[in-house]
Amino acid sequence: MHYYKDLPLDESDVLEPTVDVPNQIEGILDTEAQEFDIYQEKMERYKKLMKMLNNHNISVYEIPGELLLEFGDENGNILPPQHKYGGKRPVIAAFFDDTQDTDMMRPSSKLSNMVIKHRHLGKLKDSALGITLLFACQNYTSSSGGLLKSIRGNLTHMLVFRNKNQKEIDKIGEEVGGEIPIEEFNSVYNQAIQGPHDFLFIDLHRKPSHPSMFRRNFNEWIIPDQNQQS
Repeated sequence: MHYYKDLPLDESDVLEPTVDVPNQIEGILDTEAQEFDIYQEKMERYKKLMKMLNNHNISVYEIPGELLLEFGDENGNILPPQHKYGGKRPVIAAFFDDTQDTDMMRPSSKLSNMVIKHRHLGKLKDSALGITLLFACQNYTSSSGGLLKSIRGNLTHMLVFRNKNQKEIDKIGEEVGGEIPIEEFNSVYNQAIQGPHDFLFIDLHRKPSHPSMFRRNFNEWIIPDQNQQS
């Protein structure tokens, strides 16, 4: 029994953080990509068949028998191909919960390689599925089993909750605080952390229309150069 009882997960969706997990995840992506490609190919053949059936200038005897056999049932009905996601392109995410100091975070694991190439995993005929990677951890850095440098260097978004270790906050400010000095980053952090469940949201790929890369939670902008919120 997995720990996420309220989420629509199968037992096979939950993996123990072993050194082989990156390989397992890549295998899952390859399978999903292959199944989606097969469905797309079947849909092309199905559309071809339906176009021929709807063309009154084409006799049923001119239609390839393999198409009729592939999509026809025992009652003579023509049925479209089925897909477990209703034909939608799979959107895949992996959530790593409290995996610090596990074998998966060791240098011998292929996690770093997976982080670097995550957008290109799950190869399709014309592109790749890719995967979103989310990490929940107690420490940003650690002498053993901390967040790998490859993870920290490829962050797109970060949620920083209350942390009593000022060295950790300074390290975050140095690596992901943008162009503002550490003192200003600490001010931004303190503005964000007001209640027990508040967090500083850092958007490292913010849109040009956004006034800042920093927010208190998800909905309050923090604008460092104005030293005020909007």
